[in-house]
Amino acid sequence: MIDYSYTLYVEKTLSLAETMVIKFDDAAQAMNLAVLSEYGMGSVDEYDPFSWKYYLNISGDYHFSDEDSNGNPKIKVVSLDTSEEIYFTKENLALHPATKNNYQYGTRYYKELLIQNPGSELLILGILYPCNIDDAVKSIDGTILSYPKNLVEDNEYRLIEKLQQWTYDYMDRWVNKQYSMSDNLYVATYIGQLFLHLTQAIFAFRLEACKTNEVHSFHVRHYLASHNGLDAYFQELTPHQALWFYRNINHIQRHAGKKETFDWLVENIFTHRGLPLYEYSGAQDSSIMIYGDGTDTRHLTPEILFKRKPVNEPARKNGRSMHTLDMVTGLMDNLAVGNPTYHKDQLEAMRSTLVHAPSAALTTKVLESQVADYSTSSLYSLDETLMSHWLSFSSKGWYTAYVTFSLPGTGESIKLTPKEAVMVFLYAMHKANWMAEDNADYTELLNVPDVTLSRAIRDNPPSRAAIESVVDKQYVSTAQIDALLSTTITPTRIGTNKDFYLFCAEIFSKSREQYLWYSSMEKYLSRGMAQRAVSLLYTDEVVKFRDTDNKPITYIDLLYRTGLDIRDYSRSMLYDLAAAIYFKAVGMEFSSSQDFRRAHQSMVKLFTKLSSYSISLTDNSNQTEIILLVNPTIRLNDEKVYENQHHYIDGSVIEPITIRSSQKYEHEVMHEGVVSSHVEQSNAATTYVQDVSLNVTQSTTMLSLWPQQIRSTLSLTSSFDTQEQIKALTVEQRMAIRDVVL
Repeated sequence: MIDYSYTLYVEKTLSLAETMVIKFDDAAQAMNLAVLSEYGMGSVDEYDPFSWKYYLNISGDYHFSDEDSNGNPKIKVVSLDTSEEIYFTKENLALHPATKNNYQYGTRYYKELLIQNPGSELLILGILYPCNIDDAVKSIDGTILSYPKNLVEDNEYRLIEKLQQWTYDYMDRWVNKQYSMSDNLYVATYIGQLFLHLTQAIFAFRLEACKTNEVHSFHVRHYLASHNGLDAYFQELTPHQALWFYRNINHIQRHAGKKETFDWLVENIFTHRGLPLYEYSGAQDSSIMIYGDGTDTRHLTPEILFKRKPVNEPARKNGRSMHTLDMVTGLMDNLAVGNPTYHKDQLEAMRSTLVHAPSAALTTKVLESQVADYSTSSLYSLDETLMSHWLSFSSKGWYTAYVTFSLPGTGESIKLTPKEAVMVFLYAMHKANWMAEDNADYTELLNVPDVTLSRAIRDNPPSRAAIESVVDKQYVSTAQIDALLSTTITPTRIGTNKDFYLFCAEIFSKSREQYLWYSSMEKYLSRGMAQRAVSLLYTDEVVKFRDTDNKPITYIDLLYRTGLDIRDYSRSMLYDLAAAIYFKAVGMEFSSSQDFRRAHQSMVKLFTKLSSYSISLTDNSNQTEIILLVNPTIRLNDEKVYENQHHYIDGSVIEPITIRSSQKYEHEVMHEGVVSSHVEQSNAATTYVQDVSLNVTQSTTMLSLWPQQIRSTLSLTSSFDTQEQIKALTVEQRMAIRDVVL
């Protein structure tokens, strides 16, 4: 496998040298002479350097020589955010972030812009990386004025300082300004020579920083690559972890398997990232033998139980728990290919060995790191929020960033508008879901269908008066209304995939706050009014895709216009296409949840690689979103409190009164993102049957396939006719009423 990291390191170093703005007063004077020769006397004010072309250009401003006859900038580009033609200025780039990102130094758009505007590279670089004009005019020759901050790593905090001193020394040693007056090419020569040597200086200073905390990540990565191939985990390491391994990997390898090394690794791999680590210890539980009557042989031997104990501080939150031998062997099934078969064949033999072991305690080398990521878990999932607002915002023109993705199979890069991406996504998903060899009735979509979306934020958030119109202040106070209004979000124009994801993530976060806001209200009238108020913040829409003549858009025209030939794609390729579009369109690459799960897996693998070979470490974490199945508390009476009140999931109170009712809820949940390859449709049902006079029970059946429908039916029955009869219940009867058993 070819390693391109060195090539990338060299390219970035060259880019840093080529984009670094260094003050040269001789260059400013030379440009003044060029302006005088072209525009004549009076075109340069020698007493006002703030008006000189050189200083204006490096600060990102246009000189009059860079403008057309109407005084407008000569350089124009097509915005990649809005598809409109805009002037290439630092002010416009601030309003068009996707355009600015694509015109960075060295990109295809940047090179095309140079070809279209020869002789304007100083101005273009100044617009992309502007400096302060006051600093530029007042500083001395050789001062570094600006550079792309992303090309210098955070821990290289003295690199620019060293380069600054180097430029001053270079200017003092090699530059003789007298030659500038006699040799017209001297200025260009010494500036060119300085930048050639500047590249070597950057390489030298970074090499000098090796084995210090200022070392460049390239050197860290290649050093770790020479030790057990640890560079494979480099992207998931924090700077602290990367430098810690950089300093200590030799010691870790020499002392592998020692208790001190184990503790050190736990602290810097798991504890540093807030990840829990547990260990299992076995024991013979003889308590079951006490209750045996002699007829059941199982009571003649102890039970084998394993206690899960926390190893580090993050694991102490969940405390200890007991596991059977079957559960522990199940944890290790995925650690090796043959484990499930071996455990199945040897389970009883292992149980017998442990039962007849001379010691009642057993120390194991089974470790587990179990995490649950609730960051995307809510009544309404993050995927729902992303999908709804992608449809809504793209149809209204509020989301303008182009969606660039690779075609499955060929890897060809395709760029679509958000609206085009939605339409292609719908085509791919429809065909992938319904196309099958045995589905003779399948017909391809001819026109882009209308789509109904749910819970998109309104164009204009409801006013206080609108909220107050659906609530009674006797039940929902002014302070509570203020709390709700503080969670409202106003739609805005979005120009990048990252900004779209962050915007939807904020909507998702606020929706969780809103759910907690109304679900914490104990009075049933208060909760009902509050939930109604929250519903005013969102709307359900029917998105219709039409052309300029308000006619339906045909897929034949759309696919021809976008250059996509996907009609012969297989089912799996259609799923992959839809996944690629969705991933890029909604900015899933910026999801911290995905980063968290990937980082956890990497930390587990890294720890396993550096620990003793006899240790078995299992990774037990959710790989998809945790779906919240809401079981709202029944608020039957908010005036009286009985002795047998019970607190439910959201902290509310349930009291039995005379009631006969039946309610049904249906939820469609987007599970495992929006798309997943090789899946079938399935239905899953959840039924709750509650008898208040006796007990409350719950049975659940659920399949984890996408697309998934979760239906829940809540039925309540009561044998009581009046509240007076309830008061006549004995204490034992009241205590017979139990909470929901999950």
